[in-house]
Order: sequence, then C-alpha cells, then structure tokens
Amino acid sequence: MRLVALVVLLLAGALLPAVAHAARTQVSDEAVAAGPRLAGDVVVYERPTGSQRILRAAGPRTAPRTVRSFPVPDAVDDDCCFTFTSLGWTASAGRVATSTYREDSAKGQIAGVSVRFAAGPLDGSDTQIYACGAGMSLTPGGFDLDGDRLAFVTGTCPGQPRSIVIRNLATGVDERTVEPPAGDLGGVVLAGRYLAIGHRAGPNAPGQVVVRDLETGANVITAPVSGGFDLQPDGKLVAVSQIPAPDGCPTSYGWYSPAEPTRHPLGYCPLAGPKIDGDRILMAIRTPAAGDAVELVVSDLAGRGRTLALADAPPGFVSDYDLEGGRAAYAVRSCNTARGAVFLDDLAGGDPLRVNVDCPVSASGARIRASRSGVVTVRLSCPNGCGGIVTLGRRGSEAAYALGKSFASEPGSVRVRLKLRGAARRKLAREGVLRARIHGTRSDLRSNDFSAFSRAVTLLAPRRSR
Repeated sequence: MRLVALVVLLLAGALLPAVAHAARTQVSDEAVAAGPRLAGDVVVYERPTGSQRILRAAGPRTAPRTVRSFPVPDAVDDDCCFTFTSLGWTASAGRVATSTYREDSAKGQIAGVSVRFAAGPLDGSDTQIYACGAGMSLTPGGFDLDGDRLAFVTGTCPGQPRSIVIRNLATGVDERTVEPPAGDLGGVVLAGRYLAIGHRAGPNAPGQVVVRDLETGANVITAPVSGGFDLQPDGKLVAVSQIPAPDGCPTSYGWYSPAEPTRHPLGYCPLAGPKIDGDRILMAIRTPAAGDAVELVVSDLAGRGRTLALADAPPGFVSDYDLEGGRAAYAVRSCNTARGAVFLDDLAGGDPLRVNVDCPVSASGARIRASRSGVVTVRLSCPNGCGGIVTLGRRGSEAAYALGKSFASEPGSVRVRLKLRGAARRKLAREGVLRARIHGTRSDLRSNDFSAFSRAVTLLAPRRSR
C-alpha cells in the first residue's frame, strides 16, 4: 500500500453510459478527495468535507462506512495566530496508518510544530507509533504499510538521529531499524523483503530512489526519480524520471529489478505516479499530441497497455489509484460536486470507462414569479449533472436581490429556491415587475475551475389573492 496525502480537491465529470463491464464494479457513488486504496476486500478513500477528513471503506458486498474521522483545527489568521495542519494516511488489508503534521504560528513566528504517526485496525482506534515536537519547521518523514508491517521515518525533530523503523503491528515488535541514505528523505515504500527510499543529497540535488534488500542490507537498485515511485515484493521498482519520452514529454516511466537494475523505459507520458504489482503497472498517462486527453492504463513490463478509463481532461480522474492482488482501484469525478464514483476492477478486460468532463449549466425561463413569502424558484438545466452557486441580482447593477445558494444535481434539471431580500420584496410590491439577472458559477471539470453563467429574467410580483 502507498501513502495518500489528504489534499482537498475543489471539483468533483459526469459518467457517460458504458457497455457492460463485468470486471469493473462500482463500490461507491461518493465524491473522493484522496485515494482510493485497496485494503483486502474493501477500498478505502477520503470523502471531502468542510470541517473533517473522513475515511470511508466500501466493497462489492459492503456499503460505504466511516472508518476514521479527523477534525481539522480552525486556521485563524487575524495578524495574531495561524494553524496549518497536514494529514496523511495509507491502508492495507485490515489496517490504517495515519500521519499528522501541525504548525502553529503567532505574530508571524512559529510557536510550535508537532509530528505524529499512528496506526490501528481498519475498524478500530489508532495507537500512537511515533511523535515529536519542536519550535521550528520540520519535514515529516514518509511511511507505508505492507500487510501488518509499517515502515516509518523517525528522528524528525532536531537532535534526533534519523532512521527507518519496520514495525510488525500485529506483535508490536520492531523487526528492523534501517539507516537511510544521507540527505533529505522523501517517501518510503515497503514490499516484502525490499524497501524503497526516496531522497535527495541536498536541497537542490536531483531526486533518487534506493531499493534496499532488508535481509542482506544491500542497495540493489539506485534510480533517478522526479515524481512518484512504487515497489512490488520481488524488488521490482517503477518510477517517474526526468528522462524525455519519445513523444516529447519531459518525463517518463521506467522500471528496474534487482537482477537487471538498469532502466527499462515503458514509453508513456506520466500524469501521476505509477503502481506496480504482479509485473503489471497502473499509470495515469497523457499524450501531448492529443491535447488534454488522459487515460488510466494497465501495462505489462514490455509496455503493452490496455485502457481502463479515459477522459478529455485530467480533472476527470482522481489522480491516485491502487493496484494489488490482480485488482485495481480508481475513482472518477462528476459534474455533480456531491457525487463521484469509486471502482474496483479485476482487470479481466472490457470496454474502457468514459468520463465526461463537460458540465454545461443554463437557466430556464424568462419570467419568474415570486411567492407571497418572497421565494423565487430558479430552474437550471444540467444535461451532465452540475454543482455550483446561483444568485439573483439587479440587471446592470451589482445589487443583489437574493443571497446566493449552492446547488448539486444528477443529469436533468434542478430547482433552486432563493429568498428575496426585504428591500427587493418591497420594491417588487411597489412596481410589480423588476428587471433582474440570474448569476451563477458552475463546476467545470475541463478547466478544473468554476465557470460563470447568467440569464436576464423578469421578476414578477406574487399573484394577488382572490
């Protein structure tokens, strides 16, 4: 299993109907902020929320359930105090490991920094594995789960010697303590008897990854790395390197093995880090000649690939995925910002999943009548689903007749009820008609941003009671 950084993603594309795919099973329709990760019979992913980080687990026969909840401290910046929190997690069959980095500042100066690693059963509570604090910025070390074994970097705080500990979470026993390469440490990946360690000799030095045989203590692979990397139990490594691909892409994927520690190029242009398992490699790729089009591809070691999913722009995919035990887990986004889709794929073949990244929204109707309680209903057409915010204002002016309100919908139409402000209600009662304009912003996966839409309308006073 590989580390997942808990980064909140702003947008969540509509799924186009696909030919039946017996190998691909949708296990959740929730939006995904990070992950997914394979964890035995279930897939673990992070669901985006405002005040918490929520880890959910779902499977073909298991409804989505919450397995972890992380409160996010308020970040207050009023020329006094500021709190920055970074959270990370990874999962394996029956286990979850987490990291927390917190930095508190006061009057522009760092007041305190803390780093904490914890781990526990998938459906249970965590036990602290390592923690330290300091009065200066720190670079937290990497960590990774392989079954019941956890690899984690210690010595994060000043004055502590750095090492990488391999702990058996089932027994609580530290199996090994590994001396890392000199310099700045990056991520670590544990697989069987091998440990991959990302590092830089100095702040401006090129990145490298070293694969160490834990039984002999020898470094069996040293490779350049400028992006993600992954490892399988027999020691094969796949990495993104700053070596141009044949199509002019500035970086490329390549694999190495302890028996053949030289680079074997795969010929794909990377969009995200790779995953490797069972001599198959899962990659999100792009083709510069095809513009923004991207694909999720599973390939053999010779570079012969098959497309699992494709989209016309990178934001159609959640840029993380997993591969283990002959199965892949991946997630796609939806124009409906409250929804997404998480898939478990047994790689048996079938037509690729197509993700629609076009999310048009238009307002319907040229005349809107207010209710006696001052409510106006705005009708929106969302052929591929939609999400965003809509408001009502005075035409040709910045004045707002109603406060904005968020909306989210599956493909079709949605009605958004807006409450007129008091001044707007009184003006409408006096004049009977108001010239207004609907203003809205909608999620747009193609641009990975929000796009504006508007429509001029006539606002009508409520019908008089008889």
